[in-house]
Amino acid sequence: MVDSDKIESDANAPGVNTLASKTRQPLRLISCKTCGHKLRFGASRCGQCWQPSPLINQTGFHMAAAGATVLIALYVFANFRPV
Repeated sequence: MVDSDKIESDANAPGVNTLASKTRQPLRLISCKTCGHKLRFGASRCGQCWQPSPLINQTGFHMAAAGATVLIALYVFANFRPV
């Protein structure tokens, strides 16, 4: 049998690389305007106060911006006349 207390104490021992045991945290760049909580990318609501997140953080905004960029690029490409 394996002693779980021994495993936990070995993981916390000095010199042990615990980087692999840590979970990855999402990049949080935008704060909630109401409570200041850092929001995950694409979150539609704040996880702390449940207020709607800013429009720039919502996934639909990024999809619309990408679509508009593609349409503009297609328009420019279709109307390009070499000299």
